[in-house]
Amino acid sequence: MTYEHSTRLDYLGTRMQGLHSNSLLYTRGPVEIVITNFTPEKIDVEQLQALGIVIIVEKWQDFIFDFAVLSSLEPQTPQRGDTLTWGTLVFGVAPINDEIYNFTTSTRKRIRLHAKQVG
Repeated sequence: MTYEHSTRLDYLGTRMQGLHSNSLLYTRGPVEIVITNFTPEKIDVEQLQALGIVIIVEKWQDFIFDFAVLSSLEPQTPQRGDTLTWGTLVFGVAPINDEIYNFTTSTRKRIRLHAKQVG
């Protein structure tokens, strides 16, 4: 059985949407934004000890999504105190080395937001 190239691409696109179909609720005060196109990424914050031993101090969750979804916020950039709810988990926007977020592309279309689980 042979498949057309477009059929394979359609299947792959449907499969990728299924893998990332969860939604993320971004909250600042009374404003709630539903983010559907995001990528979660776990990171470990490490600390180097005097003997060269690396110890994992904290576990964080980064969320990568389109910066434009935050356009209804004032200011548009993520702030301390903002929260993200992913399923039953609640994360607070928090800095790593004084950086709350960074852009993943030079065009500043996608953002990587640092968060720590708070509930």
